[in-house]
Amino acid sequence: MNGCTIPNAARLDITPLDVAIFGDMGYPLAATTEVRHWTGTSPSEVFADAQNWDAAGATPQENWDAMVDNSAISTGQTVTVDADVTVHSLSIRGTAGELKLTVEDGLTLSVLDGVEVDTGGVLKGHGTIAGDVFVRGGIVQAGAPEPSALVLVCIGILLVGPYQIRCRPNSGDLVRPGGC
Repeated sequence: MNGCTIPNAARLDITPLDVAIFGDMGYPLAATTEVRHWTGTSPSEVFADAQNWDAAGATPQENWDAMVDNSAISTGQTVTVDADVTVHSLSIRGTAGELKLTVEDGLTLSVLDGVEVDTGGVLKGHGTIAGDVFVRGGIVQAGAPEPSALVLVCIGILLVGPYQIRCRPNSGDLVRPGGC
């Protein structure tokens, strides 16, 4: 539930109308985030397609905490970012099978509060990730044929959690420029 806790521990819900009114009075409130879940069930889907989200026809927005999970396809799912898009945060995982999120060449996926690449998730492509990337059991894979050619650009911090990143020399997997 969106809102904030005030000193007496009561919950105060902040609506979009509250944000607009306080902003008009010169007291801008931080916009609230909305958790949105992936609902796409085909082996190949588009990230910005409104039918793939639980948000009743809405496309990804800057205030979304987007949770992309392949929970239906055991053979794997590919989700393509085919237009510039900005979300608040992004979680990529594959529960039923691998989920590959591919950022196409020349495009930017901007993530204000970081991308988490969890178990079963793969972040790959030739585009740009504007934001921090946290690898917690998943894979970050450049779209280049050589590990030394950094094509998937991360503008931010790349942190690797306590899990090992799969690294296959000469496969294009990105661990660091220059190879594994």
